[in-house]
Amino acid sequence: MIQLHKWANAIMKSFKQNPMTHLRFISTKKYRPGHLYRNESLRKSPENITTYKVYQTQPVKINVSAERKKQDLISVVKLEPKGVSSQVFKLSQMRTRESEWNTEGSFSIDKAPVWFSKIHQDLIKYVKFPVASTGHKDYNLWTLQLMTTSELMSMAQGAKAGDNDTKNVITALWRRLDAMSMEERLTVADIFYLNNIPSKNYYSALFTYVDEMLEYLEFTPLQIARLAFHIKVHGDAPKTLYLTTEELMLKNLSNFDMNLIAIICHLFFIGQNRLQCFQLLDRIATRLLDDFKTVNHHYLPLLMKMLRYSNYINISFYKTLGDKVIEMNVFQSFNSMSSIMHFAFTYASVRITHPDIFTQILFRCDKMEHRARIKDIAKIVWACGTLVTDHPEHLKLIQTILNKVKRKLSLDEVWRYPDNLVDFLMGLALLNIYPVELYNKLFHPETIKMIFGLKSDRDKIMQLQFFDQSLLIECPHYSGNTLTESDRIHMLKQLKFISLEVDLKLRTSVTPAMKALQSWLGDKFVHCTFVLPHFKTADLVVVYDKKQKCFIEPTSVLLPSSISELNKLDTENIERVVLQLLSKAQTTYDNKPLGMLHCKTRQLQALGYKVILVAAEEAETYSLIGQEATQQLLLSHLSSLLGVTLK
Repeated sequence: MIQLHKWANAIMKSFKQNPMTHLRFISTKKYRPGHLYRNESLRKSPENITTYKVYQTQPVKINVSAERKKQDLISVVKLEPKGVSSQVFKLSQMRTRESEWNTEGSFSIDKAPVWFSKIHQDLIKYVKFPVASTGHKDYNLWTLQLMTTSELMSMAQGAKAGDNDTKNVITALWRRLDAMSMEERLTVADIFYLNNIPSKNYYSALFTYVDEMLEYLEFTPLQIARLAFHIKVHGDAPKTLYLTTEELMLKNLSNFDMNLIAIICHLFFIGQNRLQCFQLLDRIATRLLDDFKTVNHHYLPLLMKMLRYSNYINISFYKTLGDKVIEMNVFQSFNSMSSIMHFAFTYASVRITHPDIFTQILFRCDKMEHRARIKDIAKIVWACGTLVTDHPEHLKLIQTILNKVKRKLSLDEVWRYPDNLVDFLMGLALLNIYPVELYNKLFHPETIKMIFGLKSDRDKIMQLQFFDQSLLIECPHYSGNTLTESDRIHMLKQLKFISLEVDLKLRTSVTPAMKALQSWLGDKFVHCTFVLPHFKTADLVVVYDKKQKCFIEPTSVLLPSSISELNKLDTENIERVVLQLLSKAQTTYDNKPLGMLHCKTRQLQALGYKVILVAAEEAETYSLIGQEATQQLLLSHLSSLLGVTLK
């Protein structure tokens, strides 16, 4: 057991040899070396800070082994700035920022993909690197701190990963960050990346320094891009630093080349960080349209990924962008189907249709199919199904692509990536296309085993249930492989059910509509249920007897499993009606049904139901306009469908 104040003098000497402009903790245990901790009262006047002293405000005891005493010390620093009252900071008073750091993890240059290193080469094209110096050996840390920044950078240029000299150089550099220019700070980071030198402490200090001192720093657009690159490489930065980078971009966006913006957007995307500032997204989108002719076509997919990931919704932007892509014949410049896929995937994800751009996408997919991954083809077809891209020309191209996939897709590839086949079949099913050969592969026992074993981020159990039920409805004569009863039991155990009560809370229009109809017809004549179990949105069901000219109680819900009962029903005199109260999430932003809604309506009609689609704009008013007004609107819909007057 050791009291920290015994080591105060030793720590104070190190601070005197290396005066810094910000409060730091020295530790390798709880607090990371080089992290800066915010002190709001001093942040406003950093230039006034002149001296540092180490104080022990109260005895703190920690367990450390004899050989690690010095490394495990945690100290408290007192700053005495000019014109600012002295303050003593205890550990309990500090706002540690450990919880604000993402821990994705960094990767080394030798393991980085080629395109990633290519981005770095483009960013450092005009950087002046120091001449490597290897003549300095066995310098201790304190001697290194007496050297100039240029000398230390030269030593870093000639350093090798793993030796003690390199570790000392890294430490000496991060300790003098405040005395370096921004170009020097980033150049050091570039050197460490190029030399494949682990330098977590330097990156940590750099990122926190920038985050804390943003208002006092100046950046060029290229420096902002290099900073974004190293944030991604390091994979461990304060979350606020991403917002800091956005602030820098917003302030300097007019000085940015559009291609550089695309690179930064891509670095955010692959680091799984969306752009939070809508103003920045909107300005980037405007710049993209204005400067479209100057943009490197190969950077366009990078921008599409970020717009999708950041959920940027602007109908006129996507319509105009699609027109420009077609006008400039952009897709002809792509050799990879993956690049084209990102356009289709983005339009489907933001729920905006553009039939002409999908014609071009499908045409290129057909031409490039022989060298395309099934993953990319699957996402394109899924996007077509999601947006109901069902123009005859589209369907003809999709059928051609399907025929080629059927010929070349092997079971081995299906077993390796079963989720790709699921996505492909999902897009086709939404368009009412059910290829028997591929369903035989999907329901092969080994494929089902692989699907059940997928990790949560690739889970396809709900889609499996969708296929199992949809085949019964839309392909009643299908005789190929299907799920076994044990498979269905296992599937139901893994399914995450949405209860009726939860759905009614999420879709606030359903309950007022149900009560309005029940007040007119009676409770037992209006059922609220999941009519089709593989669609997780509840609907209202009523049954009208045309012969008796009255509503009757829905005695049972016609499910896919009871499709054989369809012929036994008095369909000539009995009208089974489903009222679907839509939400905006079920339609595109240009008010067209999405694939799941389109497919559900089609399947209900196949089972003999008459379907009333109540637009989201109307349905959302039901909770506001009162029961009587809601009742009149719903009766009007029923009257139009049934051809009778209901009052």
